[in-house]
Amino acid sequence: MPQYTAPINDMQFVLHEWLQLSDHYQALGLQDFDQDLVNEILNQGAKFAEEIIAPLNREGDEQGAKLINGDVVTPDGFANAYKEYVANG
Repeated sequence: MPQYTAPINDMQFVLHEWLQLSDHYQALGLQDFDQDLVNEILNQGAKFAEEIIAPLNREGDEQGAKLINGDVVTPDGFANAYKEYVANG
């Protein structure tokens, strides 16, 4: 089964080298928002995508979402993944 690996280096290049994200937030007076914080957010998002979301691709493709009596029923694992996403802020 293929495994998803988030393109962290590409994202970091765009945010830090090309967009100079930290400079923009510093100009707004948001001193706590720096490159280390951005990298940690990217790393945690990548971990969630790789470990929780990507493994659900097969179930999503095979089961699909269904409309049953006016309610949407998601494939196995999707509701739990969403709950974990919400719990992690």
